[in-house]
Amino acid sequence: MTYRVFSEIADEATHVGAGLELIELHRNLLHRENPPLPRLVLAAAPYLGGMRFNANAPTYSSQLHSVFYDRGEYERNLLLARAGNLVFFIIAALALAAWTRRELGDVASIIATLLFTTQPILLGYSALATHEAASLAGIAVVLLAMSRWLEERSNARTAQLALAFGFSVLCKFSCLGFAPLACAAIYVVRFARDSNLRRTFARDAVRIVAIVPPLATLAIWAGYGFTIGRIANLPPWYGKFSGWTLIDPNRIVPAPTFFVGLSRVVEVSSGGYRAYAFGEVTTSGWWWYFPAAVALKTTLAFLLLVVIGARWGKWNAMEGLAASLAMLAIAMTSKLDIGVRYVLPMYVPLTFAAAACATAMLRDARRVIRATAIAMLATHVVVSAIAHPDYFPFFNALAGREPSRRLIDSNIDWGQDVLRLRAALTELHVTHVSTALMGPADLDALGFPEHDYASPVQPSRGWIAVSEGAIRLMGWSWLADRPHRKIGRSIRLYYVR
Repeated sequence: MTYRVFSEIADEATHVGAGLELIELHRNLLHRENPPLPRLVLAAAPYLGGMRFNANAPTYSSQLHSVFYDRGEYERNLLLARAGNLVFFIIAALALAAWTRRELGDVASIIATLLFTTQPILLGYSALATHEAASLAGIAVVLLAMSRWLEERSNARTAQLALAFGFSVLCKFSCLGFAPLACAAIYVVRFARDSNLRRTFARDAVRIVAIVPPLATLAIWAGYGFTIGRIANLPPWYGKFSGWTLIDPNRIVPAPTFFVGLSRVVEVSSGGYRAYAFGEVTTSGWWWYFPAAVALKTTLAFLLLVVIGARWGKWNAMEGLAASLAMLAIAMTSKLDIGVRYVLPMYVPLTFAAAACATAMLRDARRVIRATAIAMLATHVVVSAIAHPDYFPFFNALAGREPSRRLIDSNIDWGQDVLRLRAALTELHVTHVSTALMGPADLDALGFPEHDYASPVQPSRGWIAVSEGAIRLMGWSWLADRPHRKIGRSIRLYYVR
């Protein structure tokens, strides 16, 4: 259980605050670039536990501050906020298990569940109050519905696929691109080996076009409470879609907040965020960023199962791998290179592919092949257990002894180790500390000793706490090679005489 280990990370107050705003005030004004469904789930336990969103606070930052600090114990509030993601993590695991069981059988389903629920970064990001677990659930439900549709391409199954797609978009906007691409990739692989699918292609295409768009749209609109608005009322700086058609600006549109949020996502994905990778800093991104992040932040045993899956898992593994690569390909066009979490949904079909490979190896007549499969599964589980509680900052051995040299941002430093730093300072009886930390933590409210800000260019003396993100982005040459104590995975604590 990591709910109380990590301090508040950068995005949690925003998501929970938006959910509380929906519950309390029945409006969605706060940070609309994410859909409301996960936020309502995340905010349910906090609201019942007495947490509130202070809409009357004078500034945006003070409104967010109110979420975790205004009512109740800070650690208790974190637990309440993070517990909601268990719903989505369980949905994702169950949907993946059901999909794998349909396609590969009971043994493969058990293996897929084992691999999925012990993948460090999946555990880690799902234990925070963000939309990552919801995106996993959305994709898993879509791929289960796709499996059912491939078995029986009826109107009823097509309607189920449409509703699943709508659910995925309500989980996270990235599923708007990920879900259809993953399904299309699976379809292409199945099409190549299934003559019956080829014979019914035209009829199936008509059914998809006729049923999926309108029914999925209706599902998304329902998720936004069947709200309506006018194009002219959409904030101008969100108006990326109004120029697509020469229509009356007074035209009524369903779910206006959906279009506001989606346009903001397009704007954010186009660049502007400073990203770091392998010693380089840019705001324009790298095409190879997400493949590198996946390679460094996934257990090596799991990656090996995926790599050899085409040989041992054959067609089934190829379907899962194709779906994963399709999602990865579209993510590679984004300039938002600040964390592997943006491609987390690809781990659903990737786990399917790994499970297909492991199952085929376990059924091989050669003892050495069966033993190798067992060894890889056991290694994956053991590595995950060793990573506890630092699941989302996990890096495999390819990243070396200092993984922050490779990647930072939400891969390793999301402001999560402030509570650990507080415990270390208390243990050392520190009365003053200079800090340069990532994240939104209020050090005064958390009971820190006297503190000020450390400068990356002006040397100072005494206790100094600097996060890995700050080290990589701002230099700190005067601290180079000085001995330090590591606090969690993201903070260095120095004592300079």
